[in-house]
Parts: sequence; C-alpha cells; structure tokens
Amino acid sequence: MRILTALCLFAATTCDAIPEAPQPSAYQLPTGRATHSEALASIEARLRGARARAAEQPDRWMAHEAVATAVMDRARLTGSLEDYAFAQQALALAFEAAPGSGPHLSQAALDYTLHRLAEVEPSLQAVEARVLLDDSTRAAVLGLRGDLRLQQGLRADAVELLQEAEAQDPTSRSASRLAHLHWRGGAIGTAEQWYRVAQDRYHGTDPQPRAWVHLQLGLIDLEYGRYGEALRHYLDANEELSGYYLVEEHVAEVLYLMGHVSEALGLYMDIIERTAGPEFMDAVAKIFLAAQRPDLARPHIEAARAIYQRQLVSFPEASYGHALAHFLAFGPSATAVDLAENNHALRPNGEASRLLAEAYLQDDQLGNAVTAVEAALTSGWVSPTLYDTAARVYAAAGNATQAQKHRGLACAQNPHLCNAD
Repeated sequence: MRILTALCLFAATTCDAIPEAPQPSAYQLPTGRATHSEALASIEARLRGARARAAEQPDRWMAHEAVATAVMDRARLTGSLEDYAFAQQALALAFEAAPGSGPHLSQAALDYTLHRLAEVEPSLQAVEARVLLDDSTRAAVLGLRGDLRLQQGLRADAVELLQEAEAQDPTSRSASRLAHLHWRGGAIGTAEQWYRVAQDRYHGTDPQPRAWVHLQLGLIDLEYGRYGEALRHYLDANEELSGYYLVEEHVAEVLYLMGHVSEALGLYMDIIERTAGPEFMDAVAKIFLAAQRPDLARPHIEAARAIYQRQLVSFPEASYGHALAHFLAFGPSATAVDLAENNHALRPNGEASRLLAEAYLQDDQLGNAVTAVEAALTSGWVSPTLYDTAARVYAAAGNATQAQKHRGLACAQNPHLCNAD
C-alpha cells in the first residue's frame, strides 16, 4: 500500500468514506532496505541446509535443533502456528538423539512463545544442571526466567532477573527485555531509551530484529495516543523490512485512527489475502460496524471465529489472548469470560487481569470486575488502557469517585480516550 504523504496523513481531520466492496489496495508501502520475501528466502535456504544435515546426522541432536531454530525464525516472519508445531517435532527428534541432554533452552523458548508457561521453568532448570555454562547461556536463562516472572505477575522478581541478565551479558536482547519491563511499569522514557540501546547493539544481518525495535517504539506511541509518531516508527520498521505483515497491520491500524478509512481497509484486505489472519478480519469487521454496516462486518466475524475455534483446539495456550479479543468485541460475553479466566490462570499479569475485568464487565459480573481491575491496578502494570477499563468498571459499580479519578488518569496519558467519550 503506497501511503499518502506524511504531511497529508498528519494533517488529516476527516474520515474517508467506507467503500461498498473494499478490495486489496492499489497503493503500496515503499520498498525498504530488505524485503519480507528476501528474508523469508534466506530462512528457507538455511532450513533446507539444516534439514539436509539432520538427515545425514540423525544421531546429532544439535542438527535437529538447528532445524527447529530455523522453523521458529520462519514462524516469526509468517505468524504461522503450524510452523511452531513443526519446530516442536524437530526438538522432539533432538531429545530422542540426546537422552539426558538436548536443546532445553530452545524448548523453553518455544514453550514461552506458545504460552505454555508451566513448561518453561523445568527446561530452564535442566539447562542450569549442566556442569559448565558460559555467560551468554546463563544470561539467556536469566532473561527468559525474567520474562516468565513478568507474565506470572511477579514484577519484583522480573526486575531482579532482567537486570542480572543485562549485567551478565549486555546484548540487544537483554536491552529489549529491560525496555519492555519499563514500558509495562509506565516508565515510558526509560523504555524508549532501552529500545534505542537495543538498536545500537544489534549488528546482525537479519532485518527482522531491527524492524521489531522500531515497531515496539511505535506501539508505545500508539498506546499513549501519539499517532503521528507511531506512524513514523512503523515507516522506519518498513524501511528495515518491507512487506512484513506485522508492520503493515499496525500501519493500517494507525491510518484508521488518523481518519484514513479506505487506505486502512485496503491494507487490511491485502494482509488478509496474504495471511488469512483472524485478527485482521476482526479489525475490518470493527471498521464496518463503526460505519453502521453490520452486513459487511458479519462475513469477517464469522470467518475469524471459525479460525479461532480451530486454533483453540490445536494451540489453546497461544490462542487464548487473541480469541479473547475477538469475543470481547463481538460476544457472547460468557465465552469471553471463559477465555479471560483461562488466560489469567495461564499468565496472571496486569494486562490479563485487565482483560478479565473487561470480560466480567461485559457479562454484568460487577463484583468480579472490580476485584479483577483492582488486582491489575496493584500489579505494577501501568497503561492508559488499564485506567480506562478501571474508570468504566467503577462507573458501572456505582463508585463515581474512583471512576472520575481513573478517567482523569486515562485521559492524561492518552487524550484520545477522552475524545471517545
């Protein structure tokens, strides 16, 4: 999608009309220094080589681990849950070839990615049971354990672990972890500084990590209502890796928020055509519903729901959060509550508590909603979205004082949340 000039975008004040039958847009984002197809081709070549070596050396567990690593890298570019299943198969072969040893750190990383969080710590302990650990491996264990503690709602433990990982082996990854930690604690300036440290430390040839850091900076701006700045970071990400759906979806999101409806729809439709991602179908459905066109929204809702239902069977832990967003948006509320409870049981962090409060609120379980939102507010997790949720929960529960307080906090951090009132 060729984006309108930055001047036009940033000056936009009115929304485009909803087209009757939106099609993938004729516009295109600029081609950057690397393209998604080039990055994917490089991974495919590496994967072919790894598979050939694994076939030649089936008793070498590291050969199978190399296959798993390549497939996981491909999954990061494609968003394919099936790729993660292929990675698990390769790791299983590696463990068969290495009884008593094997790729425990790679297994922990895969389990974390798929939100199989109960499986992560045993794998990390298996890594630590080795006789000798180099600094980078020890730091990787500390970092992943810190990520895990943050998801478990144990922020103080996460701080200690991630700081220790940074001291042990300061890398782009350790800096990114600290950036995320500070972001979720509300220290936005510090988070942005750590993301820039991550940028400066990365000297690899893979363009995806560089694009990812720009994307995170844009997501911070988006969360705090700085749409123009968010778009600039997304375009920087596109310059690093053009054609990457994960960047393009956020370009589409911010274009819509800035009033460029037809451009956003065109880009979303193009992404759906390439990825069949249900979250993008949801985004299109929301645009149509906002335009009072439920007839155009319904096919996207139904298609997305069918995909989520399949994913919940095959990859339940990885799917709870995405499917929850769908049912919060489109109902029924009872299903949203079930998913929110499962999601919170899996990773009881501040955001999971907030989503649980949203689900209870929609299902008119006001007492449970208050309990959940208060857990989120005392978790150390900070965001304007959390304060917005708290304001609505307290208002529904009849606590006008707390509702007004949290509405003020939400609006101070993201004025667009007030504009929507």
